[in-house]
Amino acid sequence: MSIALKGAMGVGGIGATVGGGFLAHSVMSKSEPKKTLAKQLTDDGFTLINLDTTRTEESTSGWKKILDSYKTITAKKPELKIGTFSLETKDLEDINKLKNACASVLKLEEGSSEFTKHHSIASKWCVEPISVNSLLSKRGIILLSTEGSENADAWTTIAKDYAANKKANSKEPMDGVDSTEVSGTDYSGNISKIQTACNTRKTKSSHEEEFEKYLEDVQQWCVSKSKL
Repeated sequence: MSIALKGAMGVGGIGATVGGGFLAHSVMSKSEPKKTLAKQLTDDGFTLINLDTTRTEESTSGWKKILDSYKTITAKKPELKIGTFSLETKDLEDINKLKNACASVLKLEEGSSEFTKHHSIASKWCVEPISVNSLLSKRGIILLSTEGSENADAWTTIAKDYAANKKANSKEPMDGVDSTEVSGTDYSGNISKIQTACNTRKTKSSHEEEFEKYLEDVQQWCVSKSKL
């Protein structure tokens, strides 16, 4: 067999191998399902709430809490509505409307504008209510203790960063914190105020107003910088 023929066979074999590999990759890529909004929320640390419309929810259930918040919040912020339906006066019927809306939205697949638009809305109305602290814990983020002095250095670092942020933006980084300018090295007064704000924010629940803002605040000002 000539060298040229051997070379041609070799190239042909490589081409077949590469072509086969490309075909297999293409088939695999096409068969991989897109992530749904339901999967994204569970990946984010949320637990999807029960969507069974044949079930009667107790007055203490997560759905009752969500419904009450939904009525109050969407009256002021209609952009947070999850559908175009109107709520009546009967809780069972209204909860079932929310369940149906969630069931539809949770099927949305990543890559679409609707998926992005409904992500934050679904995380408010279609999951079991969860506190800022609990959600961050599920994500592996632990808040600094506000008791004792074991995290004194970490809190001092946060207080210094907080002061720098306030100076740069000419406003308090967290609403309701009346921090004072520190000329020396004693940040204890501001640390106490920041800790109070952290304690208030960490209990905020996902279905409540300002949850998203409080979640952001806690991640920035209530966690050791070395753990972010």
